[in-house]
Amino acid sequence: MNVIVIKCADGSVQIMQLIEAKDATAEVEKWKLNASKYVSHREMPIEAIPTDRAFRNAWSDVTPELSIDVDMIKARDIQRDRIRAIRKPLLESLDVKSIQALESGDAATVASVVAQKKTLRDLPTDPRIDAAQTLRDLKAILPGQP
Repeated sequence: MNVIVIKCADGSVQIMQLIEAKDATAEVEKWKLNASKYVSHREMPIEAIPTDRAFRNAWSDVTPELSIDVDMIKARDIQRDRIRAIRKPLLESLDVKSIQALESGDAATVASVVAQKKTLRDLPTDPRIDAAQTLRDLKAILPGQP
């Protein structure tokens, strides 16, 4: 079974899998009406579409091969956003811990919390993110991992 890959003006792709007896030409024409989005389309075997959707918003169609490409710049930004989402509750719990330590005059805990918060704040700028060459490497970079 084949799918239609629609290349959009922002560099992203939309995957159209026809069900039943839909006419591919008519469906693509609907996309063409939105000239601000539609750039081109082509047919690909469904096997060319990645099964791992972790970086779906970084998919692109730039090579002549019949496969979906991944824009690593976008994928890195997606991973940074994931890291930010993961660290948010951690920072919030450290805020509570910091206030409690301040109230009790526990300077050692305050210093420890300050260091932990700095580490969490620095995570989106981890050099491993920019150095990652594969999606597997990128997915492995999460808070709390060396």
